[in-house]
Amino acid sequence: MGFPEHRPGQTRIGLSDHRCSVYVPAMATVRDQLIWKALLAVDEAAQRAANAPIAPSFALRFALAFLYAASGSRERWSYDSFWQEIQRPTPVDGRHCARKMMATTALHGIMRSVGVIPTLEATDRLRANRQRLSQVEIAARRLAKEVSDERLAPQPVKKRRRTG
Repeated sequence: MGFPEHRPGQTRIGLSDHRCSVYVPAMATVRDQLIWKALLAVDEAAQRAANAPIAPSFALRFALAFLYAASGSRERWSYDSFWQEIQRPTPVDGRHCARKMMATTALHGIMRSVGVIPTLEATDRLRANRQRLSQVEIAARRLAKEVSDERLAPQPVKKRRRTG
């Protein structure tokens, strides 16, 4: 992943090729892991907004606020733009909606503000992690359905009688 020019007093996110878990690339600090997870949440929102406007949530608001605080910058345009674009209604007169393009542009600005250059490698990592999360959600739903269908319901334990 490419990094912006390092300036004194500025932190750098060190994403490596090794993964410390299924979801987060191995990183130097907990702060970097939190930034990565917040970027995953914002990226997921951008992808969901590609098809239809999405309702704002406190979780997304928190992720954006955390990334803004972590950036140490006073420039909010990419955060404000992202927030507005994901909610932009789809035109009813058949015109093309640029919601996905504008949300992705704002996401790239957010990534830059926290020290991650939005290269192809960086966006591929976000996409790969998002797909892993989707697979985990699918498996969790399948397991919940099996439990609700009582296939995996716990069986009662038979008590043994003491002898002697």
